[in-house]
Amino acid sequence: MSFYLCISSYYKVKESKDVDVWVLKDIVKFSNRNLHPYFVFTGINTGYGFFGTSVSTQKFIEMERYDINNKLLESSDNFGFTTVTGRIRYEGFPTHISNFISETEEMAAKDSTQKKSKDIKLREDYAYKLFKHLGKRAVGNDTNTQYYIIRLCTIIPHDIWQGQITKNKVYVEKEYKYYIK
Repeated sequence: MSFYLCISSYYKVKESKDVDVWVLKDIVKFSNRNLHPYFVFTGINTGYGFFGTSVSTQKFIEMERYDINNKLLESSDNFGFTTVTGRIRYEGFPTHISNFISETEEMAAKDSTQKKSKDIKLREDYAYKLFKHLGKRAVGNDTNTQYYIIRLCTIIPHDIWQGQITKNKVYVEKEYKYYIK
């Protein structure tokens, strides 16, 4: 069933046509009431299918710009991307950098020496500078900005099995503060 859904979903996304895998087309129908509970409990009625348990939670990066009087000038999470392609490519970045930071922290935890290794220090500097230059690009030539704060955030979904639907919570994984010179 998962195989069938992956193939048929691929063709739907590509705006081609519905393609039935002839071996399974009569077995796998979402209108099949007997299989509906199976779809729900296994997760194959979702976009991620069976892979849902290994997909990380959604991440995003937000930035706040402040003036010399600590007044908030702007709060944004799109960093000035204006094209659809730019936004789509950017959407995967927060998860990628979050995984990179997490791997770096795991490496540091396993390091038995008191002093950080060059590799760990290099990775930490990379993340720091990456956020710095992302913010610099967003600030541009604005002379009113004194400093900016960038936060890497994770959306923690609510537990649907507790019976109460609440808003998702946002957890700040990492926060950096940069001053404009």
